[in-house]
Order: sequence, then structure tokens, then C-alpha cells
Amino acid sequence: MTDADLRPLKPLEIALLRAVHELGDEASGIKVRRHMEAAQGGKMVSIGWLYMAADRLEEEGFIRSFDVTTDRVRRHWRAVFDLTEVLKG
Repeated sequence: MTDADLRPLKPLEIALLRAVHELGDEASGIKVRRHMEAAQGGKMVSIGWLYMAADRLEEEGFIRSFDVTTDRVRRHWRAVFDLTEVLKG
């Protein structure tokens, strides 16, 4: 991917990246959703949108998914880059 291929991220995509970054290896779908909703003052986040956006961000190389099996298989995400500097502000 070149700089010309990059697109601006939408505010909710940035919020998703922030949640994945802050939750670390605990970044499962439901935990990311709750984290985003809390950060937005309780505004609901559609779980369908969350998974579609996460798939898009994974295709673009921002995050990677991995499965964790407890009582069932759950998809988790991990940030590909250290996002500390990117997410400031």
C-alpha cells in the first residue's frame, strides 16, 4: 500500500483502533463495543458495523484478528503498529 492508497479514517474507525490499542489482548468484539460506547458517553455501536469496520481495518493492515477459545471461539484483535503516538489527542 502506498501513501496514495491511504484514505482518511472515519471517527468511529479511530475509536475502534483506540479501543483495540487500549484493551490489548482482551480486545474481543463485545469488549471493544463496550469500550467504544463508554468513550462516547453511552452512544450505541452496532455490532454488525463493528465487525465490518474491523474486517476493513484488518484488510488495510491496521489490526490483525486471532481466535481465542474459552467456552466458545471468540475473535479478538491486536493492533499491528504501536498506536500510542497516532492516537494522542
